[in-house]
Amino acid sequence: MKLGEQGRYARAIVEFDNAIDRQPQFALAITMRGFARMELGDYQRAIADHDRTLELAPDHPNSWSNACWARAVANTDLQRALELCDKAVELRPDIDALDRRGFTLFRRGDMSAALRDYNAALTLSPQQAGPLFMRGVLRLKAGDANGQDDIEKADRIDRKVRPLYARWGVQP
Repeated sequence: MKLGEQGRYARAIVEFDNAIDRQPQFALAITMRGFARMELGDYQRAIADHDRTLELAPDHPNSWSNACWARAVANTDLQRALELCDKAVELRPDIDALDRRGFTLFRRGDMSAALRDYNAALTLSPQQAGPLFMRGVLRLKAGDANGQDDIEKADRIDRKVRPLYARWGVQP
């Protein structure tokens, strides 16, 4: 896990591969490898990893939201992404599930539903940079100048939030 934290994603993938070779149903290693692959832009294999985790741990809400998230970040198969996130929210309407469904809805062009999810996520945890940033983007797109306040607050919480979303094609 430390390799990923250090930005050494390719090396982390090798370590996860080794762990998975020893324990093919090691869901956490498969999940973490999926996230490392997302960081490297290998979205199709990341999706496959998150789908495999979902097969192994269908009772875990994060399995559903992670499979959704991989598709939303890749901006592919958004109908399936929405179905996955809906299930995650049904199982546990927490900050992750709402944030990820909000992003999926944003990618699908359903701005009002995305804004509802971001508002709900921020009600649960008001100091989350990602949902604040995205709510700001949505508010600005709707002509609400207060969206800039959300974006500035998100920047203060996490200086990496703006470049992260820019990597995914999201700009204020």
